[in-house]
Amino acid sequence: MQIIRQQFPQLTTRRLGTRGQSKYHYYGIAVKENSQYYDVMYSKKGAAWVNETGKKEVTKQTVAYSPRSKLGTLLPEFPNVKDLNLPASLPEEKVSTFIMMYRTHCQRILDTVIRANFDE
Repeated sequence: MQIIRQQFPQLTTRRLGTRGQSKYHYYGIAVKENSQYYDVMYSKKGAAWVNETGKKEVTKQTVAYSPRSKLGTLLPEFPNVKDLNLPASLPEEKVSTFIMMYRTHCQRILDTVIRANFDE
């Protein structure tokens, strides 16, 4: 905890648990507005990528997040298979299954990090 307090002196903490077995909850942690990760998750711009023709496509995918909300673990919408320009050799059903499995995987990672349960 000392390292975190040295690096982020503006943070406030709350100890969870008894002395010696403590975990800490940190208030004030957020993605900086000038970070590349801020654009995707927190701005109104949405996610962007380059398609096959080299044109930049932007999708409006924003998630309402409140640091004190229990619904803060929501992920942005993942792309719908029907909206993707897939090669004909790639079955839509397999891509759809992959997207669903990947979203579930991302949600588990996010939930684990939020709960600070790294033994899973």
